Amino acid sequence: MPQQSDYFDSLEAAIVIGHKCQAVHRATVFVHERTEYGLTIWKGDVEVFDLKAHPTAKICYAWKMSEGNGSKIFTILGNPLVNSAQRAVQAMICADQQPIKLIPPLTNGLELLRQQMEEARKIIHETQIKSEDLQISIEEAQQNELKFRRRRSAPQPLRSAE
Repeated sequence: MPQQSDYFDSLEAAIVIGHKCQAVHRATVFVHERTEYGLTIWKGDVEVFDLKAHPTAKICYAWKMSEGNGSKIFTILGNPLVNSAQRAVQAMICADQQPIKLIPPLTNGLELLRQQMEEARKIIHETQIKSEDLQISIEEAQQNELKFRRRRSAPQPLRSAE
């Protein structure tokens, strides 16, 4: 299945470029994150990769999301706080890496904001994430995105068959 292979290859490339280590796909995990009111915040497949030669992490969670005319790849390194695909999605939501789109959309913007803040507080409390950790994760994600964009726009050398 070429499309699926391209999907895994693009996630693996993002990990290699962003985290400077090799990645081997291990599993696909479906995650459905909801508010306490049962509204969907995010749902989809998260790919789990084993990392080789990374200085601090042994696992990485990755997925691609459509965004406007393009797509965005998320790579979240496993750590004591992010120890599952669901926690990786929660970290992405907490770090505000993606605008939260509720299904079905709420009509009252203030109520939506209140619910999102409540959910974020709950996740931060449950995961015991410190604001310093979030800031580091946000900065790391921004640096990785910048590196990935630079790499994508640079001419790519031809690969030789081995």
